[in-house]
Amino acid sequence: GYRVCFSEDAIVYIGIPPTYHAFRVQQARWARGAVQLLSRHLGLVIQVGGFEALLYLLQYVLIAFWHPLLLATVLLGQPTVHATIAYLAASSFLLGLAGNTYMQFLVKERGHNTLRALRLAAASTAISASLTPTLLVAIVEGIIGRRVWRRTPKTRTGTGTRVLLPEILYTLLNLYAAYHCLVNGLLVYPLLLLHALAPVYVALRFRGQIS
Repeated sequence: GYRVCFSEDAIVYIGIPPTYHAFRVQQARWARGAVQLLSRHLGLVIQVGGFEALLYLLQYVLIAFWHPLLLATVLLGQPTVHATIAYLAASSFLLGLAGNTYMQFLVKERGHNTLRALRLAAASTAISASLTPTLLVAIVEGIIGRRVWRRTPKTRTGTGTRVLLPEILYTLLNLYAAYHCLVNGLLVYPLLLLHALAPVYVALRFRGQIS
């Protein structure tokens, strides 16, 4: 048989998704797989990979549920001031933790200057936010054990911008919730506006590539 070894400095070349649609397919599969892995092998993940591996796998759960939780709270009933402050504090902590890690990677590993790293981090955050409805569905599928396998498209399958119904619906819900919070004096409306603008950024940034 073969002997399996680990090399920390190995260089592997991979093919990245050529379109936003392909990226959605890839991220949904990874999110679904992360939940299935945690549900079946949580102890082994912590034992072998430690806190970093657990945090890496949980990132999809945080992206998929954190903001929709606020959105549902606003749409179904007005959140209290204390709940709003707690949400803002937790969001700031999570965004700061993730942003600092990503910034260090861009500056130290990729060699970007700070301004370039900030622009890339902001673009990555917008793309992640626009994927929220897709990841939410994938996470639920992983929790209920639904078996879904979709291969990431490796080539472009057309031109023009595909109408992304989940992203459009997500934008409209966030705009309505932001208006509701603004009228009622709740401080979370900027976050809702940012999430509403994320799919707009993606549609403009990748126009002609969302196929």
